[in-house]
This record gives sequence, structure tokens and C-alpha cells, in this order.
Amino acid sequence: MSSIESGVIAPGADAIWRASLNGGVAREIGRIPNHSVLGIVAASDQATIWSPNGDQSIVIGAQDENSREAGFWKVELSSGTASRLFEDRVAFCFPTDFALATGISADNRTIAYFSEDAQHPPDIWIAGPDLTDRHRLTDVNSQLDSRSLGSTQILSYDSSDGHPLHGALVTTARVSAGRTISNDCLAL
Repeated sequence: MSSIESGVIAPGADAIWRASLNGGVAREIGRIPNHSVLGIVAASDQATIWSPNGDQSIVIGAQDENSREAGFWKVELSSGTASRLFEDRVAFCFPTDFALATGISADNRTIAYFSEDAQHPPDIWIAGPDLTDRHRLTDVNSQLDSRSLGSTQILSYDSSDGHPLHGALVTTARVSAGRTISNDCLAL
């Protein structure tokens, strides 16, 4: 029985867990420091976890808690060691708390996923098992390609009582650095 099939693997807020099907206790497989787990990369049926190297590792989506960049990480099942495959200022679409909205090819060598950022609406992207050769497969809103959609910036500041706070500033294309910001932006 493979290591993935021998138990249930599930994401937690900041770690990946495995529970034995034989009534054993759940144990932490691994975690990525300063990251929140977004979900596990699984086939579209959400029952088959993607392991690009024969059940030795799984791939998860995670978001950096400071930069807010999101990406894919490989987690070795035997050691819990996590290695970054790709991370950028993107957002992934995920329909459940378990799995990201992904598809896996029949030969287990290609992943398809939804991704968007401040400059691009959601599209389907594909990549190989190490996620270095990523490219956009669809151009759903091609009419927006010639338009500037604005930008995002991560902000860190202190509250009036001195507690550190973090937020994101989303500006429209009409706002540029050094200008006074009017009501055409959204701070989150």
C-alpha cells in the first residue's frame, strides 16, 4: 500500500496532517514556516492527491503570511521537508477547504490550475511536475489584455495603540506612486 493510500492526508491552517485509517492518531507531516496552507493539489475528483514522484511527496498551495505571495510547495512525506516550487503575487481558486481547483494529467506529469493576480483575471495555467515551466492556457477575458488593471501593495503599519497591522492596498490604474490617493482604491 502506498504512503498516500495508507491514511487520510488533510491540510490544517499551517500544516499538513495524516491520520491512519486503522484508528491511529493524526500526526503532522510537515509545515512551511510563516505560511498558511491553502490546500492540497489533487485531481479534479478531489480524492486523488497529486504526487509527482510516486507517492514520496505531495504538492500543496501555501501563502506567505508576510508578503501575501502564494505558490506551490512540495512536502516530502517521509521527512516533512518542504521545498518551494513557485511563489508569486497570485491567488489560486479553490472550491473546498481541502483541495485547490486543479486537474492532473493521466500520466501524472502535468498540472492545470486556476490563477489570477491584480493585473490578470482568472485563467487556467498548466505546468510540469516541478512547476518551473508554467504558462497560461486560456485567455478568458482577452478584451482586458490591453487595459491596465491597477496594482497591489502590501502594507505594514502600527495601530494607534502600537500593535503591528498588515493590509493590502489595491489601486486602480489611475493611481501611481507619490500621488495622493483618492477614493478610487480599496484598502483591505
